[in-house]
Amino acid sequence: TNYIVQRIPYGQNCPKLSPGTYEMVIQQFIREDELPQRGNTSSSSSNAGLEEERDPAVILKTIINAWPIDIYSPANIVVPLEELRFKMRSRPLSSGTTYLVALANLYVKMGHFEDAVDVYLEAGDITLAIELTDKHGIFKFISNPQKFFEISPQEGAKFAVSHRMDVDPTSIFKQLSNNQHRYEFLSCLFEKDTKAVPELHNTLLELYIQFDKSRKKLEYFLYTSECYNQQEALRKLEQKKYFREMAHIYGRLSQHKKAIEILINNQEDRPVVGGVQHRSTNVRDAVRFIEKHRVDQLWGDLIDLVVGHPDKKAMISDLLVAISGKVDPLLVINKIPPGTKIDNLNMQLSRIINEYRVQISMREDCNQILQTDNFELMTQINKTKSRGTRVDSSNSCRHCSDPIIFGSNNFVVFWCNHVYHVKCLTELQRGMAKGPQERSSSSSSQRDPMEHLKRFKCLTCHPN
Repeated sequence: TNYIVQRIPYGQNCPKLSPGTYEMVIQQFIREDELPQRGNTSSSSSNAGLEEERDPAVILKTIINAWPIDIYSPANIVVPLEELRFKMRSRPLSSGTTYLVALANLYVKMGHFEDAVDVYLEAGDITLAIELTDKHGIFKFISNPQKFFEISPQEGAKFAVSHRMDVDPTSIFKQLSNNQHRYEFLSCLFEKDTKAVPELHNTLLELYIQFDKSRKKLEYFLYTSECYNQQEALRKLEQKKYFREMAHIYGRLSQHKKAIEILINNQEDRPVVGGVQHRSTNVRDAVRFIEKHRVDQLWGDLIDLVVGHPDKKAMISDLLVAISGKVDPLLVINKIPPGTKIDNLNMQLSRIINEYRVQISMREDCNQILQTDNFELMTQINKTKSRGTRVDSSNSCRHCSDPIIFGSNNFVVFWCNHVYHVKCLTELQRGMAKGPQERSSSSSSQRDPMEHLKRFKCLTCHPN
């Protein structure tokens, strides 16, 4: 049969058969029975190509892709394919997916893109469904976006969020009946736009608590969103014993000490990492909380809570590690009650002393570098100040604007390159003299006319 099909004319320059003939040929490959297996099963891989050539569904799909629909009536082909599609829902065929793709391709040729997307999704090909929807901009005409999520929740969520400007996200959410699908959609939407659908943020919080096992997305949501009920969130987080997240909410409520108490007085199981589940005293979380909120008085509260904790034996050791480089460790050590046993105290004290030595060494090195830099800069300044300044007949006095006359020492040049006549500068200086010190310097200038000019500044750059 395939040999005959290959020789049926259908091209533009070929003689055409009647539409009924083409339809009869196509309908020969719409079969409800399974393709019989032939040959030894051990040689199935080598005969795969031959079996595929004999598969009527494959031949049908090839014909639909190759033949133009103007040589036959596509409606006469759609009807039996739709009937087969309905029957396959109760009695699946091994070639059922191929039949569905063939039907979808026929719908595409007919311009029925919404029907084609629906059939692609039933065939499980979400990639072709998404490509067709995007190409023709028909997402708003999709009657049931739930089907995208049933094939791949992640891909379906990304696809639906990418069309949030075409269809109201709230409308999409209402069409999703599965909580996992709702979580994927709202989570993906929040990552793209943290201010979208604020009325659903309380629902999203519940979904994060239910599905986000790593709690990373939950933490980002709590840090970013301002549209959830904080008291209700505290209640639900307390039920799950998510103390870190509770501390964040208390921080947003400016109850910082309460947040520290929550972290220190409660232990929680952390998510499994590398096959190991860790427990923590939350001291490091408390330190990070204080650093983030920058409330210095919380350091004293934290130290008091740790020192007074029933499990202070381990917690003080953790605190000495966590506050390294942030707080003076003596504040902790001085508050430890005498006789208290501290885990790894010798090691912690040795580490603190070593860190102190390193800091002292770094300060000394920095001071040495500063001294060297200062010396080099002073040398450079001296060289710059020692250079001569060019003065020619084009220069004029900044006071009287008369040109400078050469041949006698009758002008002064400042480092800013401003030039004055000695006479003009002296008059300006006498006019600014206000006290005994200036009058005494004036009398001394009579003995050395240039002496007072050495202490004078350019009046253009320093008028006062």
